[in-house]
Amino acid sequence: MLYSFIRTIVRIIVWVYFRKINVHNAELIPKGVPLIIAPNHPSSFMDIMVVVSFIKHKLHFIMRGESFNTAFKRWLFDYLHLIPIYRKDKTPELMLKNKEVFEKCYQLLAKKGALILFPEGLSKTERRLREIKTGAARIALGAEAANNFELGVLIVPAGLNYSNPHRFQSELFINFAQPIDVSRFFELFQTNKHKGIVAITEHLKECLEQHTIAIENKELDELVKNIETIYKSKLKRELGLSKNIEYKSKLERELDLSEKEQEFMVTKEIVEVVFHFHKHAPQRVQTLQKKIVRYVNDIERLNLKDHLFTKSSNRGSFIFDGLKTLATIIVGFPFFLFGVINNFIAYKIPDFLASLSSRPDFYGSITMATGMVTFIVFYSLQIWLVASFTPGESGWWITIAYAVSLPITGIISLYYWRYLEKIRGRWLFLFLFYRKSSLITRLINQREDIVKTIEKGKRDYLNLQK
Repeated sequence: MLYSFIRTIVRIIVWVYFRKINVHNAELIPKGVPLIIAPNHPSSFMDIMVVVSFIKHKLHFIMRGESFNTAFKRWLFDYLHLIPIYRKDKTPELMLKNKEVFEKCYQLLAKKGALILFPEGLSKTERRLREIKTGAARIALGAEAANNFELGVLIVPAGLNYSNPHRFQSELFINFAQPIDVSRFFELFQTNKHKGIVAITEHLKECLEQHTIAIENKELDELVKNIETIYKSKLKRELGLSKNIEYKSKLERELDLSEKEQEFMVTKEIVEVVFHFHKHAPQRVQTLQKKIVRYVNDIERLNLKDHLFTKSSNRGSFIFDGLKTLATIIVGFPFFLFGVINNFIAYKIPDFLASLSSRPDFYGSITMATGMVTFIVFYSLQIWLVASFTPGESGWWITIAYAVSLPITGIISLYYWRYLEKIRGRWLFLFLFYRKSSLITRLINQREDIVKTIEKGKRDYLNLQK
């Protein structure tokens, strides 16, 4: 009962926190069979909240054993289906208890239960996979061995792809892979237990690499991000409007791809091309990297964004855009002001608490979790005050209208502020365009040179694939 209630609350929080959520291949997760859900782990306990929200099975979780350090926590965590696992570097004296932990997992799977286990072990907000631990394979094969290999355990790799897990109203793409049928590895496991465990672990790693954006090299990751910023919108337009034939061969089998799934595919294509030239023509990558770093540094010094250099500029459009912008600012300001007055403190407290954490990967999780509390508390207090000062039948309608307006105007305020930031950047761009046209022209030429270099690399890579 408590688990179902908390799951419902968590699901609401997740839907509020993210602006756009796309779940791919959820239908691959079967019912009525023992499951081990194995996602990547980029954002601490936010990852748990996300998985709980979009998998209908009643999940049990493997959690760090050092967190079970009081009787109350042990009772609560057990009630919430959390299972401790003890690590040699943290609690070496309790390592012997892991045998009991594994037995509990075997019993759960024997009852066709579902277990979530993060195979990386640790969480860090990076676009890469850390070493995949053998725990999922050991538990799956151990459960089968304890039940005469008759359970039919499946391991479901899950790619959690955040646009920015620490930013409210960001985007989330959950990419489930085809479940790994553990029975395929029985013979190898019976011949050599170690090789069987390693084989499943390697297969799990490959699946996670295919369903996440995983870039081991930090410099290349930065390069890919910059290429995405400069060139990805062009690729998306080609895919969405012209159905670029160069990409059709790889995407024609995915005709039902959503926009977010297309973006994921495009990023994977970019990573593939960058890694190819990094391996076979590193000088080309270094040259492109230098061009992009110079361009990015130049526009950052001016407090400009790349998207400003992609807009067409004629006087008529400037006048029309200016009038539309002015109207939006005037009409939206009362809603913005109302939203700020009623949401500012509740919005800022989670942000402040998250900033106190020494773990960057905890930022989004703390914001999400504490935000649930602060908004419930402040909204309840504000609604109570309005109800107290507006008695009578009409007062109820005013209170209801006020309660409904709180989250709506809060979201409006957030987007209004981001809109103002974009307008500020556009006005700064126009100011520099008219006052320092040679500087802006140089930056435009730099950008065009980068795009031409990227397109030549794309053509050369595609020709090699023929």
